[in-house]
Amino acid sequence: MRLVIIEGTPTEIAAVPQLRELLASSEGMQRVGNGAEPTHDQVTSEDEASSPVTADLIKRAILRKPLSPAQRAIFQTLYRAGDGWASLAQLEELPEVGRGGCPGVFGGIGLRFEKTRGWPRNAGRARDLVFEVERREDGRWYRLRLVTRRGLELAGVMQ
Repeated sequence: MRLVIIEGTPTEIAAVPQLRELLASSEGMQRVGNGAEPTHDQVTSEDEASSPVTADLIKRAILRKPLSPAQRAIFQTLYRAGDGWASLAQLEELPEVGRGGCPGVFGGIGLRFEKTRGWPRNAGRARDLVFEVERREDGRWYRLRLVTRRGLELAGVMQ
């Protein structure tokens, strides 16, 4: 007999492709997760339902350690933009970031998320799961994904 203990929200659990294979091969498996219904904080939008990350996972990554001033400035700028976009040039105008500073700040943001327990390992670059990125003639433009916006709200860091 093999006992498998699975931790995570229903969305996190459903996002693990190896889990489906494990469950299909497990005999006598009758219950997945803790049996609780997902809360409003766990499942809130189509963006989150189609994403391999949840707002709760974003919240945990944000609160795992203090945001650097540059990370906080980028998150606040993009949060305040709402559905709008901010250019790389606009982000590098932030005093906390500075000219040429975005690659290092985005790298630090990526590490923050990738080092968070439960972050999906084979789902692509963290930057692409947290931000929408568009390449235009005048450079790169960024905005927060809905799941990231919700995670920041849950973390309480955008007030």
